[in-house]
Amino acid sequence: MTAEQIGMNLRQNRIVTFKLSKLGCGIPLLMALAAHGQVNANQIMNNAMSWLNQQSIVYVQLTGQQTVGSSTKNVDYEGYISRYKIGANGKPVPSSSASLYIDIEAYQEFGKKYVPLYRIVGDGSFMWKYTYPSATYGTGGLNNSYTSVSYVSDPSVAPSDKLLNALSGVTDQFSDQIALLFKEGFASNSPSFQTWIGGATLSTASTANLLIYNNATTQLDYLLSTDTTGDTILDSINFNSSDSFAGSRQSTSWNMTVWALTSVSPTKFQFVPPYGATPIATAHVNGN
Repeated sequence: MTAEQIGMNLRQNRIVTFKLSKLGCGIPLLMALAAHGQVNANQIMNNAMSWLNQQSIVYVQLTGQQTVGSSTKNVDYEGYISRYKIGANGKPVPSSSASLYIDIEAYQEFGKKYVPLYRIVGDGSFMWKYTYPSATYGTGGLNNSYTSVSYVSDPSVAPSDKLLNALSGVTDQFSDQIALLFKEGFASNSPSFQTWIGGATLSTASTANLLIYNNATTQLDYLLSTDTTGDTILDSINFNSSDSFAGSRQSTSWNMTVWALTSVSPTKFQFVPPYGATPIATAHVNGN
């Protein structure tokens, strides 16, 4: 089986293989500060980031579309993050280690089917990026190749922060959104929320279970709920943007759904270069 076939099988089987546990489905939040018609958005989102930080495994799926002029690109990304190594039974193995594990996979639609583009893996010691052999689909770039860099070699930087910061050097505009969420929820300091779009303000239509940020060209919606213990849950994020670029109209939209998992495939957060894959030298990845 080729590396590309392996990637496509992973995409097809990812949800039926893993038992997903959505802790916050269908339980709406109470209105915050309802007496004054106000929403303490930062506090609500910080609570949601704290909930994210408490999960053993978090899984997100981002589906998106970008249109420039008459050209449209459809994408499907998935990301996993955990503080724990995964055992042979697919469950997290408790550990006192301060490391972090990440697995992000990117797919793009070509000819009415989605093909794998690349995979990023943080295996507890190294961050890998593998580019699938998909040149025949017009993606170009380095195909059937990989890079690796250690994120535990510098004792002055927490391994989790080293990995999260290094992600910015290997992500694209869609996987970068997954990386931003992971960074807000899993940095070594306390989880904290940051507004993702510059110059954005909180819409007056916002409530405690729907926070809407917008500026002149972009809108970002956070859909939240609570679990049975009253914790704030981040269920999904929606993004829509429309602007002109190089004389053409450009629009980008995506939806990111967030899940808490109890187990994953035992091979998650592991990477072994496929046979024939070309190693690419990495001069430096800035993780500080």
